[in-house]
Amino acid sequence: MLMVNEFFDHVPLLADAQGFPYERPFIGLATGTFTNKILEKLLNVEEQERPKCALSLCNQLTSYRLTDPILYLEHGENPMPVPLTVVTNSTVETIFEAAGERKDTSGLLFYKIETTEYYLKIFWKISGPTKLKTRPPNRFDVGIVDGKKFVGDERSLEALYATTKAYSDKMTEASDFSVTETLLTVPGRSAIKNPLKITVRVQMTTEKDAKLEVTLIDNLPPATPPQLYKRVTPAVLIGTGLMSTVLGVMFKKVMKHIPKEQTGTISLENQSELVLLINPSWFIQSGFTSSIVPWDIRPTEKGTISWRSPLGGTKITELLKHTVHFMSYQIEGTNYHVVAGTWFPFKLGEEQSVFILFVIEKKVEAQTMKGILSILGTVLAQKGGDISQLISSIKSNVQQKFIIDAIPDKKISGIHSSKYQRYNEWQYPIFTPQVGAKPGTEYHVKIIAAVGFGKALGVDIKVKVLPGPSPQAASFQNQNPQTYIEPPSP
Repeated sequence: MLMVNEFFDHVPLLADAQGFPYERPFIGLATGTFTNKILEKLLNVEEQERPKCALSLCNQLTSYRLTDPILYLEHGENPMPVPLTVVTNSTVETIFEAAGERKDTSGLLFYKIETTEYYLKIFWKISGPTKLKTRPPNRFDVGIVDGKKFVGDERSLEALYATTKAYSDKMTEASDFSVTETLLTVPGRSAIKNPLKITVRVQMTTEKDAKLEVTLIDNLPPATPPQLYKRVTPAVLIGTGLMSTVLGVMFKKVMKHIPKEQTGTISLENQSELVLLINPSWFIQSGFTSSIVPWDIRPTEKGTISWRSPLGGTKITELLKHTVHFMSYQIEGTNYHVVAGTWFPFKLGEEQSVFILFVIEKKVEAQTMKGILSILGTVLAQKGGDISQLISSIKSNVQQKFIIDAIPDKKISGIHSSKYQRYNEWQYPIFTPQVGAKPGTEYHVKIIAAVGFGKALGVDIKVKVLPGPSPQAASFQNQNPQTYIEPPSP
């Protein structure tokens, strides 16, 4: 562990010292989306009859990011959460697929157009064959909606989906392409003389493994000299079988078991400027780890941790057990650890997975993080994934109560995997260790996360350590987590 006055001082990397490329295994630079790494897998799974929709979202707006996504799944599942933001001059990819006996994938996806009151709406519906072996045509409906008329709660989206689907069902042909223009009233621009015009171009293939491309363009002059816009469309990704060069081989090996097993993947991104995530620990029950865990995750890097939950095992009793996976990373220079846990339902059940996330200070030297994670995982499995019962059980156990006491807000927070998805934000105060009479320095850690939906469950976690107390400390002390809202660009 670093000394207090060395909190942000690191030994130069070997690559920095010798000036040659240095490739870190099982680590990816956090420069793109995580979801595009599994497109190739999902469109080539063993159950070829399951329709899929690979979405490529191209943001060519001059100065407006796409933020604060809201996803409503009517049918099917999405193994990984949709990307948190889509920056200007970039493309992100994600995928939706049918699940279970129903051979459909359909839903609504919204992104807020930054600093405006408007949202991008994407509706899709891909159906499998009917009893008569005919397949309904693919559908999409994409456009800009006024945020003043938009309510993003689950019930409202369910009603909006029904209305959009009813309109779409009146079409006699498959949706293939569309180009629409929308004039937006935004601050600083005249709605009459100089309105913001956004053009939305959409294409969708008509096959059951559909590719849907959505591109946004505006009428503003370039903010910087024109740059080459590099993109990878779903047609390229799928048509060529292209797979991510980072971690692709590992994912293909892990995910090929999807029809027979449940799989879990955590994407952990370190958004801190100087602080490393170090000293990982993990615990798994009734499952198997299936990837090498990175020993550290440096700033701007993204580590990936995978595990799998088999349908059965060496004993038939394994079929009736819940898979529980907990992992932690220490925040460099402190005694605090980020803890993430996942509880899978019964292998053949219809329950939804539970995801737990919090920060803990390791105060008891005699107890290892492995031991703490083991307690959490074992009790959570015993309590059937019920977080409130987990907390009550640990609080009432004299030998385990120290776990709750070591969490800054004395709470264990979690969310359920659901067809209604938004990113959540956790915040915690943390301190460097006290040295003698000198108190530790205060920082705060911000964690943003979302969880996917389906048998191939993915969790996207972003961790950022910031100096000083949080301006929102009182709010997060009262409610942790909260729905994440992207701050304006600096």
